[in-house]
Amino acid sequence: KMAQKEWNHPLKFVDFGADDEDDVLSTLRVATLNCLATAYTNPSQLSWLPPELLSWDKRKISILAALRTLDCDILCLQECDHYNDGFKEDLEDLGLSTLLAIRPSRLDGCVIAFKASKLKVVNTSTVDFNVLVDLHGGDHKFKKDNIAQLCLFQSLQGTRPFLLVANTHLYWNPLKAEVKLMQAAMLTRKCEELVAGKQITPTCLVCGDLNSLPGSDVFRYLEAGEVEALSPPCDRFLCDSDLNRLCRWLRILGLDAAMESKEESIQRTQHRNFSLLFERTRAEKRLLLTCSKRVVERAECPPCVEIGNRNLHQGIVRLFRYYPIVLDPKLFLTVCVKCNGAILAQKDWGTNETAALDAHQRSPVVNPSAAQKNSLPGSGLAPLFMCSSPHCRQVYWMSCSARSSSMRSKQQAADLHDLICRSRGQQQAQEVEKGAEELATSDLGVAASFYRSKCASSHYPMPKKDVVSGSIEVSDFRAQPAFSDFLRHTLNLRSLFSSSFLEDGPRTKTTSISTIRNNFHGLIDHIFFSESHFRCLRRLELPTVEEMRMSQLGPHASLPCKSWGSDHMVVACDLAWLLAPQTTAQEKEDKQVTK
Repeated sequence: KMAQKEWNHPLKFVDFGADDEDDVLSTLRVATLNCLATAYTNPSQLSWLPPELLSWDKRKISILAALRTLDCDILCLQECDHYNDGFKEDLEDLGLSTLLAIRPSRLDGCVIAFKASKLKVVNTSTVDFNVLVDLHGGDHKFKKDNIAQLCLFQSLQGTRPFLLVANTHLYWNPLKAEVKLMQAAMLTRKCEELVAGKQITPTCLVCGDLNSLPGSDVFRYLEAGEVEALSPPCDRFLCDSDLNRLCRWLRILGLDAAMESKEESIQRTQHRNFSLLFERTRAEKRLLLTCSKRVVERAECPPCVEIGNRNLHQGIVRLFRYYPIVLDPKLFLTVCVKCNGAILAQKDWGTNETAALDAHQRSPVVNPSAAQKNSLPGSGLAPLFMCSSPHCRQVYWMSCSARSSSMRSKQQAADLHDLICRSRGQQQAQEVEKGAEELATSDLGVAASFYRSKCASSHYPMPKKDVVSGSIEVSDFRAQPAFSDFLRHTLNLRSLFSSSFLEDGPRTKTTSISTIRNNFHGLIDHIFFSESHFRCLRRLELPTVEEMRMSQLGPHASLPCKSWGSDHMVVACDLAWLLAPQTTAQEKEDKQVTK
C-alpha cells in the first residue's frame, strides 16, 4: 500500500542572504544525488515496492523531472549504472556535459555533469580508494571498490578562475569509521596534489554520498581541516586459532595477546558463525588478528588486521609498521606464553609444588636479584617466576644453557625487536641498540626490571601504554598512516549543513535527512565548499524524519517509492562565486587571538 502512495520530492529553497552582485563573479547551482544502482534494487531488499516499479526506466522519470526543475550548473551523481544506456543523452537534453568514472569491478560509477557555457575542463582524475590496501601494508579491510572523481574546471567568465570539483561515494558501513576516514583523507590529499605545482589557488567543491552523519569524524575532518586519527586498540590483541605462533611472539614481546577459543574457532570455521568471535573482540576491546579474508570482509567485523599465516615475519612487520604499538624491552618475557597471564617473581619458593602455590597466595611479589643465577629449580638460589593465572601456574626460571626455552625466548624477543624497529625506519634505529643493551644484561628478560605487578582483573590486563604521537601531512601519508594523532588538509571547506545555516542552531530529533530506508535514516549526502571563495545564498530544504512519517508514505516511510526513483534525495544549493577571497570565520578568530 505504501508503494502506491505519492510523495513529491520537495524542491523549495531556503534563503540565507541577499545576492550582492558587486562582489560576485557568478552564481552556481550545485546538486548531488545518489541514483540508486540497479544492483541494489533487489526485490527482497525493496519488498514494499512492486517489481515493475524497480526498473531504471521507471525510476529515472521522477529523477529527471526533479533535475530539470533544478536546472543545475554542476551536478554530481553516484551509483550511476545506466550512463551508456541513454542516461548520458538524458543529461545532455538538460543542457549538461558529462564525465564518467567507473568503480573497479562494478557496473556503476560517479558522474560529474556541468554546463559547458560556464565551465571548461582543464584536468580530470579518478581516485581508487583500493590503493589504501597497499598503503596500510596489505590490509584488505580497505578494499571496498569506492572511488572519487576529480575535475579541475576553469570559469569562462570574468577573470577565469579555477574550480576543483570532487565527487565521491565513500564506504557505507557505520562499523568501519576508520575506512571512511582514510578514504576522506586520501580524497583531500589527491585534491591538493591535482593543483600542486600549477601556481593556482582554485576554489573547491566536495560533493557526494559520504555515508557520514554531521558530527562524524569524516564530517569534522572535511569541515574543520583536521581530526584526531582513528586508531584501533593496539595494546590488546585477539588472534584466531591459525595464528598460534604469532600469539606466542606477541606474548614474548610483553603484549596482551589472547587466543580464539575452541568453541569460537568451530563456529567460525565450520558454521560460518562469526558472532562469538566478534562479540568477544568488542567486549574485551581488542584488535582482532586473523588470516581469514572471510572475517575481514564481514560488514559487522570489529577493528581487525589481516595477517598472512604463510609468512608470519612479514605479518608482524606489517602489524607494527602500520599500527601505533609501543614496544618496551623492559616488558619482554613478562607474559605467560601458555595463557597470557602476567609472570610474577616469587620469594621463598619451596620444593613442594602445593606449598609453592599456597606460598604464592600469601607472599608479596619481590624483585629478585639479577646476581642469583642457577638453572636448577628449587635450589634456593634461582630466581623463580610463576604465571599469575590460577588456572595455569606455569613456572619459569632463567637458564644459561643455549638450548633452554628461556634463552631461546630471549633470543626470539631480541630478533623480533630488531626486525620491527628496522622495518619502522632508520629514525628508530636507536631503539634497536637500546633494546640490545637491555637484553644483554637480562636474567629472565631483564630480571631486575622485567617484572609485572599483580593483576587486579581476572583478564590480567596489561599496563596502558602511550601511543606514538605525531602529525600526518600529505607528504608522509604513505609512510606511517596510522601513527599520527591528527589528519589534516588545507582545502578550507565549509559544509552546506554547518550549524550556522540552521535558524535554530543544530537540531536533534528534527534534523533534516537525505535518505530513509527500512530502519535507517539520516543526512549522509553532503556538499562542502571553499568558505573563502563561496557564499551560500540558498539551500534546498530537506524533510525531517517526522515529516516523512507524517506524509502520505506513513509511519513506515521508505524510499524509493512510486513517485521517487531513488532511496536518496537531492541535496542542492546556490553558491555565490566571489570575485575576491573573503576572510573566513577561522581566520577572523585567529586574528582576535593574535590581538
